[in-house]
Amino acid sequence: MCAVDSDATNVYITLIARSLNPHLFIVARASEPGSDRRLLAAGADRVISPFVSSGRHMALVALRPRVADVLEVEPGTARSMRLEEVRIEEGSPQAGRTVAEAFGSVPVLAVRHAGGQITATPSPDLRLRAGDLVLTIGEEDLPRVRPGAPPRLGP
Repeated sequence: MCAVDSDATNVYITLIARSLNPHLFIVARASEPGSDRRLLAAGADRVISPFVSSGRHMALVALRPRVADVLEVEPGTARSMRLEEVRIEEGSPQAGRTVAEAFGSVPVLAVRHAGGQITATPSPDLRLRAGDLVLTIGEEDLPRVRPGAPPRLGP
């Protein structure tokens, strides 16, 4: 993660990090207009502008306040839902299992298959394959779906 105040320094950090590890997932901060393109060219996988993100969040709160309450990322006094993504790696315990076998009672919102197609609200019978990315939502159950955790099989 490159999150210093200087966009030029974030570009430099991104270049160095990418040269050290071509498989590293890099998230970089951009403050100035045009810096997002430079950071992506330097090798960042995602670029976040605090100003754009804050504006989007404010718009979400204004247009859909209850959705924002449920999906609040910042800790608050009320309980909120957590979104989690789980990549199905080659040889992982979830590969070859159905959604129901791999995730049990944890709600699965979508599966992005290795080829890029997305299955929204997948059937419990959908068989997971290596390369799939599974998006779940929940509260205390979510740590159980992280890679290496035993699958939850039932309510």
